[in-house]
Amino acid sequence: MALKKVSVSEIENVAEEKAFGVELQQGTVAVRFGKRTLGIRRTLDDVQTKQAAAPFDADRRYLSARKRLVDTNHKAWRKVTHLMYGATQYWGLMTVAYPIKGIRLLNRNDVDEFEKRMGVFAADLDAACKELQEVYGSIREVARKGLGDLYNVHDYPESVVGEFGIEWDYPSVSPPEYLKQLNPALYQRECERVAKRFDEAVEMAEAMFATQLQDLVDRLIERLQPAEAGKKRVLKEALVDGFQDFIVRFKQLNIGSNAQLDSVVSTCEQLMAGVDVKALRKDGEKRNQMAEALSAVKATLDTLVVDQPERAFAFDE
Repeated sequence: MALKKVSVSEIENVAEEKAFGVELQQGTVAVRFGKRTLGIRRTLDDVQTKQAAAPFDADRRYLSARKRLVDTNHKAWRKVTHLMYGATQYWGLMTVAYPIKGIRLLNRNDVDEFEKRMGVFAADLDAACKELQEVYGSIREVARKGLGDLYNVHDYPESVVGEFGIEWDYPSVSPPEYLKQLNPALYQRECERVAKRFDEAVEMAEAMFATQLQDLVDRLIERLQPAEAGKKRVLKEALVDGFQDFIVRFKQLNIGSNAQLDSVVSTCEQLMAGVDVKALRKDGEKRNQMAEALSAVKATLDTLVVDQPERAFAFDE
């Protein structure tokens, strides 16, 4: 069997990729995040489903029906869910993906900040749950009237305190040290498996950054184009601010594993430096120049995103 010849450059590229995986492993800690929440929907029982099917002369076996237990638009309920969403988003924004569901990688320099911020989220959530408990009785009463015969007191806990919460910890993603003495060969295999995961994490981070920047560039280009007749196209400062936020995160989490991506981000940083949104709205020539420059960036980004392996890099909701 003929052996495939491997060039020196190919060997160097593989070695470089592995080096970035090692760098990512050494510079981050794993963060696991979870949340618990009170379910707000229940499937109707067989009798109720049969009753629901009757007006349509339908066989209940072909029908699935659910009921909503509470009005989730209540101010106190929204406050609780908003805090839980905020904590989840913060976990995602401060980290990059890791090939194990529920775990992401946090820069070691950001551990203290992350811990403090999550602690604030947890404390605010506890306080919001207590506020929700104060109006929980009235929320249930509204549900009782709204659900009619579908209301079931057993669907509701006596208290919502403790029903909502967030949890986070820092699990080890390295092989246990005891394996080194117990079974050196197994320990070596586990080390190789972990190293491969961090190599994958590098690819996932690159894909995440490239896709996020591509989305920002596409939206800004769209906003810079002349509006169609009868329509209004608004260029908002929040969109430009989104670029600034992205660049800060990129510098915070990037390990320099993709020179082309680094170059594109640097170009965007230069383009966005000192941008006056109000001036852009009034000056069509400046908008055209910005759109032309971003189109060149988009062409490179489109190539980067296409070349990325198909991996899930969005954090788990």
